[in-house]
Amino acid sequence: MNASGVTINDGNSGANYAVTTTGNSTSSITAKAVSLTAPAAVKTYDGGVRYTAQTIDLTTLSKQLIAGDTVTAATVAYTDKNVGSNKKVILSGTTINDGNSGGNYVVSFVDGQAGKIVPVSLKTMGESATTFAGMAIPELGVSYEGFIPGESVANLISEPEVFTSATSASLPGEYPVIPFGGEAVNYTFNYKDGELTLLPNSISGILLPSDRSTAVLAVVGGLLGQLDKSDATLAQRHAAEIDGAHFGCKDGAVRLPVGMFSDVKSDCN
Repeated sequence: MNASGVTINDGNSGANYAVTTTGNSTSSITAKAVSLTAPAAVKTYDGGVRYTAQTIDLTTLSKQLIAGDTVTAATVAYTDKNVGSNKKVILSGTTINDGNSGGNYVVSFVDGQAGKIVPVSLKTMGESATTFAGMAIPELGVSYEGFIPGESVANLISEPEVFTSATSASLPGEYPVIPFGGEAVNYTFNYKDGELTLLPNSISGILLPSDRSTAVLAVVGGLLGQLDKSDATLAQRHAAEIDGAHFGCKDGAVRLPVGMFSDVKSDCN
C-alpha cells in the first residue's frame, strides 16, 4: 500500500514538516463476508429440479454486495421436481463481477423457502367421430397436446372421461363430445370439445332370412333393424335387385359391413 500525500495540521499549513512516504508491503484488505439467500424461484413444471436464474433474481442478489459489484450468474435448484408452493430452493453457487473474480467476497448461501412450480396446461380434446343415426354410439375417448418430453398419460393419476348426449335414437346431426374430470399432479386440463357426427341412414334394400320370418333393413351404416313379415310392402321387396352382386341367404339375418351395400342382389326365394 502506498500513501501519495498527507495533510498536516500544524498551524502553518504543514510547512513545519518535510514529509516523505514509503510503501507498506504488509497491509491487507479483508474480503467482505456476505450471505446470499436463494431467490423466490417460480417456473412452469418441466420434469426437472433446475431453475434458471432470471435478471430480477440476479439484481436482488446483487443488492447484497457493495454498490457497483454484481452477481452475474447463480446456480439454483428445487429439492424436488413436482408442482407446489412454498418449496425449498437451494442456492449453491454464484459468479460475482467485482473486478477481482469474486475474490473480494467470502460468500455463504442460505436456502429459500418461497419457491413455486406451476402446472403445465394440457390441451385435452374430446375425440371426434362419425357414424350413422340409429347405430350404437362408438366408444369415445380423449387425446392430448402438451405433455413435456418423455411423459404421457402414464404420468396422470387418472384420465378424463367424455360425455355426449347422442344415443342410438338420436336424429342425424352434430353432437358435442365433452371431456371432463381427470386428475394430475403436474398438469391442468384445458378441455376442448370434440364432435360426434350422426349421418342419415338410407335404405338400400330389404334382406330376408331363408325362413322369411322377418325382413331386415340393409342400410348404409349397417344393420338397422328387423321388420315383421306382416309388413307386406317391405317383405315384397326381398328379391329386388340392388345393382348386381349377390349375397347368400342363411338361417337368421344377414348383416353386411359398412361400405358393402353397393352392387348387392338378393337371391332369397
